[in-house]
Amino acid sequence: MSKRLISTISVLLLILFSLLLASCAGGGSSSAAPEAVPSDEIRDEAEPAPSLSVLSEEPSFTSHDGTVQYYLPDEFPASLDGYPVVTVSPHEFTVEEAQNLANILFGDAEYYEYRFDPYRPLTAEQMRENLVRWESYLNDGIIEDLLRGDINMINDYQEILGRFKDSYAAAQPAEEEYVMPPSDWSFHPFDYYLEVGYPEAEPEERIHSVVSANGLQYHFWVSNRKASDFSVNMAAAFLYNDASPNNIDERVQQYELCKSPLPTEKQLESIKARTSIILESLNLGSWEIDGCAVERMALGSEEAYTVTVNAVPVFSGIPVIRHPQLSRVRNEDENAQHYYFTSAEFTFSPNGVLITCSINSPLDITGILQSPEILSGEKLLEETKGILSGYNVLDYSLLFIPDTNRQLRAEIYFTNITEGLSRIEIENGLEYRYVPSLCFDGYIKLYDIDDNNKLIYDTSKGKIERRILVLNAIDGSRIMVGESDFVRLED
Repeated sequence: MSKRLISTISVLLLILFSLLLASCAGGGSSSAAPEAVPSDEIRDEAEPAPSLSVLSEEPSFTSHDGTVQYYLPDEFPASLDGYPVVTVSPHEFTVEEAQNLANILFGDAEYYEYRFDPYRPLTAEQMRENLVRWESYLNDGIIEDLLRGDINMINDYQEILGRFKDSYAAAQPAEEEYVMPPSDWSFHPFDYYLEVGYPEAEPEERIHSVVSANGLQYHFWVSNRKASDFSVNMAAAFLYNDASPNNIDERVQQYELCKSPLPTEKQLESIKARTSIILESLNLGSWEIDGCAVERMALGSEEAYTVTVNAVPVFSGIPVIRHPQLSRVRNEDENAQHYYFTSAEFTFSPNGVLITCSINSPLDITGILQSPEILSGEKLLEETKGILSGYNVLDYSLLFIPDTNRQLRAEIYFTNITEGLSRIEIENGLEYRYVPSLCFDGYIKLYDIDDNNKLIYDTSKGKIERRILVLNAIDGSRIMVGESDFVRLED
């Protein structure tokens, strides 16, 4: 593998990490799925107290064509009175806000401008240090521990390490080590930081720095992207080194930071308190922590956990309903969303060391209607049934089974109805409105009629919920919260 190819891969990995932060914002640098700790042990979700009414009729109904049976909970919201309608517009980060966030996260540290040159040679000493460190992971059993003795993965690591050795052996060492210049704290075009170039010019400006804090190296950036196809303004920080075999440096580093028994309640409260202080210090509106999840890292033979704290905006005391972050926003559907949902996510080690953070799509309030006319509970129920009755079994079965010739029927079991505010687009990505809404989550079961009504698919077995419907409580319309209907919720 040539030095040019290795460097190019490193840049592409960094770009991919940027996109992943925007779309999911996620946990650590592990590529495998983390193991979830039972939610009743670690969740702390704040939701508004619902106003419930016992249904006076049978809480089930069928679709118009009879192929789908819906089962509502025994209770249904009686009213959403008191919920506001809030008009907002995307907020672009300023230099001062970027500096404020950096100071909140890292204190009085030194920031260097990230200008990655994939063809910039390393000194002989830098190459030697890299190889000694990477080989020590093998010789000291760190790789075997990290990969849980998986021979195939260990062999893959050895093979990639061998390619780095060959590349280094063929490279002409630099005479002096490159020193990054101090950050100028100015927004620059996206490709200003990427000397390899980018396939398409992105209408994005960002501040991108490298900072060392507590012996750890972080990338820190703040970016604004405003264009006709979609917009996203975000801030992010994460542990990252530019090049190592299979990102092994980051994996080892995070594993060592997160080795710990299951975090205690005291540790979780401390992390949530720190997150609240960060959010309050941002001066970017009001926030509420709506989730605190502990996950065991998928890598490593010893116990290692991450703690991820999520937050959503709050308007007039009412929190926004969290929807799965958009996986894509270039969507020609006029009802689709074109601005990433506003949210904040912070991942820490059990001892409170920052692993990653992302703050997506801050907002400016342009108007609040405190007492809008909201549909009654009876009318909301009627609208819910009217929308869902229009679907047929194919609308659900094609999510899992491509065969359209089978005679199937579906059962939809609603597990949760959440009250809160949901966002609708009102002016081509320039302005949005948060409206009172009901959010219906549930499980889908599919039966094969031709095979004695055999159950052939059941999302409840894997505890995989779908967001079946988000209902606008002002006019009874369906709110699209993804690029397709029935968005899958996180496991």
